[in-house]
Amino acid sequence: MDFLYDYLKRKHQTRVHNRKPPVHKKYEYVCDWPGCEWTGGQLNRHKRLHTGDKPYQCLWPECGKRFRMNMPFKEHMNRHNNFKPYACHWPGCQYMSASNSNRNRHVRNIHKM
Repeated sequence: MDFLYDYLKRKHQTRVHNRKPPVHKKYEYVCDWPGCEWTGGQLNRHKRLHTGDKPYQCLWPECGKRFRMNMPFKEHMNRHNNFKPYACHWPGCQYMSASNSNRNRHVRNIHKM
């Protein structure tokens, strides 16, 4: 109920009293690595660029490939498992891919978008 009250109060103040709603500040982190001026939202993921840490290791026997981020790891595992969740949405096209980037490249090159 408090949320509804606050919402209606802000709406009233904006409409009747011409008060601007408060601006919600986006939190950004600053990299403390020497010489790096990066600011953004996922500091630990960014710092892996500096440290070379790749915490996501392929689960396929004898592959051993490692990844800095989760999404490339998942797409890599899709290839091993022959799982193709990224389908072309062009009418009548049956193309499917294990990675989003391959699907996008297909659309650009084949359908000329």
